[in-house]
Order: sequence, then C-alpha cells, then structure tokens
Amino acid sequence: MKKIIIAEKPSLATTIVKAIGGNFERKDGYFENGKYIVTFAFGHLFQLCSIDDYFNREKSKWDLNELPFIPNEYKFKLIDDVGVKKQFKTIKTLINREDVSTIINCGDADREGEVIVRLIIDRALESKKDIKRLWLPEQTEETIRTSLNNLKDGSDYNLLYNEGFVRTCVDWIYGINLTRLVTCKTSKMLPVGRVLIPIVEVIYNRDFDINNFKSKKYYQAEANIIKDNKTLKFSIDELKFDTKEDCTKVIEQIKNEKIIVKDIEIKDIKRKPKKLFSLDKLQNKLSKEFKMSANESLKIIQSLYEKGLVTYPRTNTEYLAEAEKDKVQKIINTIDKNNILEMKNKKSIFDTSKVESHSAIIPTIKIPTNLNEKELDVYNIIKNRFISNFLIEDTVIEETKVFFQLGSFNFTLKGNTIKSLGYLKFENDMQEKYIPKFNINEELENNIIVVDKETQPPKHITLEELNNYLKNPFKKEKMSEDEEYKLMLSGVEIGTVATRSTIIEKATKLKYIREEKGTFYIDKLGVDLINTLNKLQIDLYKNKTVELSKALKQVYRNELSLKKALEIFSNNLTATTEKAKQIEVNKIASEEKEKEVIGKCPKCCKNVYESEKSFYCDGFKDTPKCTFSIYKNNKFFNDKGKKVTKTIVKSLLSKGKVCVKGFKKKDGSSTYDGTVIMNLNGDYTNFKLEFNNKK
Repeated sequence: MKKIIIAEKPSLATTIVKAIGGNFERKDGYFENGKYIVTFAFGHLFQLCSIDDYFNREKSKWDLNELPFIPNEYKFKLIDDVGVKKQFKTIKTLINREDVSTIINCGDADREGEVIVRLIIDRALESKKDIKRLWLPEQTEETIRTSLNNLKDGSDYNLLYNEGFVRTCVDWIYGINLTRLVTCKTSKMLPVGRVLIPIVEVIYNRDFDINNFKSKKYYQAEANIIKDNKTLKFSIDELKFDTKEDCTKVIEQIKNEKIIVKDIEIKDIKRKPKKLFSLDKLQNKLSKEFKMSANESLKIIQSLYEKGLVTYPRTNTEYLAEAEKDKVQKIINTIDKNNILEMKNKKSIFDTSKVESHSAIIPTIKIPTNLNEKELDVYNIIKNRFISNFLIEDTVIEETKVFFQLGSFNFTLKGNTIKSLGYLKFENDMQEKYIPKFNINEELENNIIVVDKETQPPKHITLEELNNYLKNPFKKEKMSEDEEYKLMLSGVEIGTVATRSTIIEKATKLKYIREEKGTFYIDKLGVDLINTLNKLQIDLYKNKTVELSKALKQVYRNELSLKKALEIFSNNLTATTEKAKQIEVNKIASEEKEKEVIGKCPKCCKNVYESEKSFYCDGFKDTPKCTFSIYKNNKFFNDKGKKVTKTIVKSLLSKGKVCVKGFKKKDGSSTYDGTVIMNLNGDYTNFKLEFNNKK
C-alpha cells in the first residue's frame, strides 16, 4: 500500500520528492515511486461561494435588503480555472485509489495551510482512510525526512483547523456584508474588512492629529561648555518656560555661577544583542535598512523559506522552543567555520512559554546558492542576528557619565567607547560617542543662553510603528515583555503576523492610504471611508477587532466551539448591519477618469480595459455577456515567474502572441525566453509556449 502526500504548492512537492529519493517517476500533476505518491495544490483550490451562488443565480446588483447575509452553512466551490479543476481531479483520483492507504496533509505549517489542504481532502475523499499531518517548520530535505518518520494524526490539528476555518468564514461575512453596505450607502465602491479598517483608522487618526496640531512656543535654558576646543551644548529640562521673561529671570540668577564637575562614573557594560526575529521585527528592520514594504519583504522571506534556507517565517515570537536546542547546535556546527559560536542555554533565547505555533526565524543547515541581491541581503540579516545571539565573544562598552552642577541645577553628559566588538561585527546597532576628559571638582565657564523652541507635531506612522500597534494596540509604556506576550497569546492583536502585510498592501492599492519609503499617510478615499463608517456607527476599530480576535484564540484553545464562535460573530455583524441600514449618509462622488483601451476583444471585438486584478472585455455587461478576461495572476505565467502586464496583453490582443524574456525554470536554476500563443477555447483563454533561445 502507498502513502500520498498533498503539498500546498508544486515547489514543496519537488523538495519532498528530492528528500525522499527512490526513483520517483514524474507524471501529470504528481510524482510516484514504490512507496509514495507526491501531489500538490496551487495554494487555494477552493474559495467560499458568493452570495449569488447561494441564490443559484447569475451575478446580480447589490441590494441592501439582502443584508446581512449569513449562511446557515458555509459552502466552498472549486476556483474557476482550467488548471485548478484539472489538478483537483488528479488529486481526487489519486487519494481514492485502492492502493492508497494513508493521506498526508502537507499544507504550510499554519492555519491557512491546514484549511487549504483539508478542504481538498474533505471534498475529494470518498471513503474513510488514515489521515496524517506532515508539519514542516522548515523546508530542508533533512527536516522533511525526519518529519516523515514522526507524522502526527490529522486530528491533532483539529483546533488549528477550527480557528482557521472560523477566521476564513468571519473575514468573508464581514467583508461581503460591510463592503456591500457601505458601497450601497455611498454609491462608491468601498471595500471593507475586519483588519483593514483598524489599519486605515490608526493612520487616519495620526494624520488628523498632525493636520490639526497647533505649535506652541516655549523657552529653554541651554548651557554651552567649551572643553578641548569643543563646544558641548546642554538643554536643562528643569529650565523650560512659557515666556522668555520667566526663562531670562532664572538665568540672571545663575549666570555668574561656575559649572562644576561633581562626579565621574566609568564602567564596563556587557551589551546584549537584540533578540531573534519574529516576522514583524524582521520586516521593521528591512524597512529601515532597505526601504522594503511589508509585502515585498514578506515575499522575499517566504522565498527563502521555500528554498529551505530559513525556518517558517509567519511567526509572532522572538524565542525558540526549548526542544529545538539540538537543531540549533546543528546549525551552529554548519555555519561556524571560524569557531566563534557556542550553544547558549539562555531564557532570553529558549522559552517555550512564549512560542505559540512557530519559533523565531533563524537560518537552517542549508547553505545558500544562487540568491539574488535582495534575497542575499535578507538572508544575511537573519543569519547575522542568529550569530549575534550565539557568539562566544562578548560585546563590551566602556560607558562614561559626567555629572555637572550649575547652582541648584544638575545635568549629565554621557559617552561610550567600544572595548570588545562582539556581535557588533555582525550587526552594528550603535555609534561610539567620545567626550572630553574631565576632572572631579573641575570648574568650567558658564555660557548659558535662552533658546526659542516650538512644540513639534507627532510624526507620521512608520511601518515599525504600525506593526507594533497591530501586534499590541493596547501596549502601555512600562509594560513588561512577559505581560506583552501574555496579551498577544490571548489574542490581543489586530490580524495575524501572517496576514498584515497583505492587508497593508491592499489598503494601499485601494488608495485608502499611501506609503512613501516606509512611512504611511492617509489618502482622501481613506478619509471618506472612516468618516462614513463613523456616521454609520460601524465600529470595527481596535476594541471591537481585538474582542473578535480573542474569540478566535478561544477556538484554538478549545474554550469556544466552532459553532458558538460563528454565532458570536454573526450576531455582532447582524446588529452592526441592521443599525447602519437605518442611517443616511452622503453619496461619495467618483473621480471620473477616462479608461485606457488596452485592445479589442478577440471574441466580440469590444474594448478591453484593465482592472485591479484582470484585463476584461466591456461586453461583460451585455446579454449574453462576453466572458473574455485575462487575470494578472494567471497561472500559466505565474508558474514561470511572471505576472501578466499591460504590455503583454496589448501584444496578445493585437498579434495573438507575445515574446516574453526571463521565464524561470521550475527548479529555479536559470531563465529562458519564449513566445506565448493565445488560444480561445469556449469560455476559456488558454496559452501555449514556443521556445526561443534558452539561457
């Protein structure tokens, strides 16, 4: 009897085949040898049915009277794509073969991956079979082989599936209902989501504070000390006044006093490296150093994971589980070519109580090859942080503090020099600050002046600040790390570390917000959205969103049933929708923009236009409608590392073909050029490839 492994993506299936070995034969949609069948999905094969699907009708006009729409049973449908349908048919045939005894779910090691593959198995399996789970914290061949020998029962992940299922359904009912509600009320397409709203709102609030900020003048005493031909400036916090007269009056009383060195403190301090990376902390660093957006950095980190170079990236912790010490020792043995590392059994690194599903992001034992520049930058950031935490050499800083007295006022000057570099060789996050040498009781001339200053408005939100807010929207200034983790693990967060990047990107594409070099600003449509939500009394801001997020964590901990959780969310949505339906709001005028004609439809000869997700025929409004469209994430192009662009579609429409450079080979080893030919097959648009010159 054989075991069938269902990987979430083709690339993982290929890696699994290499890890198992044993003369696999490649077939159409799967690999097979004497013991295993390895097949794959393309990520999601199923999606939730639309409202129109439930009513068994064609696409219809949105109607307020149908809201709220909450199905008694959540139904899924196969995505309408030729490749998807073919692959599902292949999987269904394979898992129902009489010689297959065991089905192994190898979705990505998270909630979404669990849901993706379970939906496939549940809808394909026709008789009861043994179902196991292959859980991969990293995609190295060694880890795959080890995990295959330690398979878990599929039922061990029921709670993870329940949480993922509820999250999927809840995001759907909130998105569908509130988007339709707000759009119908304003006559303007305004997509709304459970996590999208708090992201837009926090940026809206900050920009509102900035725009309404009124600067206030104040006056502060500033002492200037001249030492070794250097001028040192000190602002004395205690000498800050609303009027120049009050500040001058105090200065007059001390202007003839000497500045006296009262004490000097010099000590060596061992400086600790920053903790290992959670996804959000890694994205924050990449935003600062390389100006990468959250979505761009996530794609690169995910790519490194899929190449087996780093551990699972969608993690919210900066700690490793205590059971991972042997794995860490192997990594140290692999990358420590100069004997500079050692295992450190420290609570600041290993703490299982702060790990939920996945540990911090670290390198694996696989050595990278053929990485592009950005991938190498990101890999080195992760690797250097790992090295910093296991380095033998300490980082030692000599810190000097000089305490001054001026009359009854005190102030301090700090300096530091590096005595032992330690981790600063790999991650330099400090600058030396040299100060002159002083002697105790030394007297210095007092050059004190009044300086005019103004209060400054708050700064616009950066990616780091936004990530920190979403991770813990109720963080207090003096909150301990243990308190932070306790809140996070109880569900006090907005969205998940796995989804935030995508939703931030969505908010940008919808033109609710804009991002410039890692800093966010509200856009006019975002202002319209928040103002409309406030008028409609739709509260999905941080308090309500966190309340709902905590319910999802309760499902995962088996403190709340799947059915009860859906009931809570449904009741909340119903109350919100019914109240908002009774409130009138102003319509939002659309900005008229002449659409660019991309070309002529090859089916009906009407104009083809570009939308956010596809290139579509204007004849979709006709009866019968024209079904011609080309999606930007078309699978044919995606599988070869390309997105469908306007230039590509223009050539396809005018010539029926297009020359494309830089298609990627499936194994990622190199690229090639080719000519893509477009063919129409009924309602479907198909493509085939003619090869040019290989590289």
